[in-house]
Amino acid sequence: MQHIDITQQNIQEQQELIKQLKYDNLNLSIQHESNAQTISEYEIKMSQLNDLDLLSTKIQDQLKQDLEKTTQKITTLRSYFVHKQLQNEESESKLLLLLDRLEQIQKKDDDKNKQISDLTCKVDLLQKQLNQNNILAEAEIFYEPYAIQVTAGWLAIVGLFVALFCIAAKKF
Repeated sequence: MQHIDITQQNIQEQQELIKQLKYDNLNLSIQHESNAQTISEYEIKMSQLNDLDLLSTKIQDQLKQDLEKTTQKITTLRSYFVHKQLQNEESESKLLLLLDRLEQIQKKDDDKNKQISDLTCKVDLLQKQLNQNNILAEAEIFYEPYAIQVTAGWLAIVGLFVALFCIAAKKF
């Protein structure tokens, strides 16, 4: 009986061991499924990370190209602005020269205007003198016959005094 007891005990131990193995197998199976799911999730995440890495590389390449284009545009704009600044400086220089010439012309015009003003004053004086001379000439023309008569009268008076003086001189 002892032998049966040992066998039964062995059987029970083996049954418990089988149960434990089934339980362990079930746990391993669950763990395997969980690990498989986790692996699948990791693979998906790795695929997403690879996609993100590719997208990041594309974005970096695009940013590098954009940076190069922007750098070229900035260089072009700088040279354009330098060119425009040189043109502005040339234009400013020309404008200053033109302003100087305009100032000189204005000075000449002022001098000419002053000369014209002086000549106008002289012409006005000459006109006044001419008017006075015309008035005197008109007066002379108007009074000339009377002047001749007055002069003849004076000559007659003087001649009369001379004759009287001569007569008086003869008597004495």
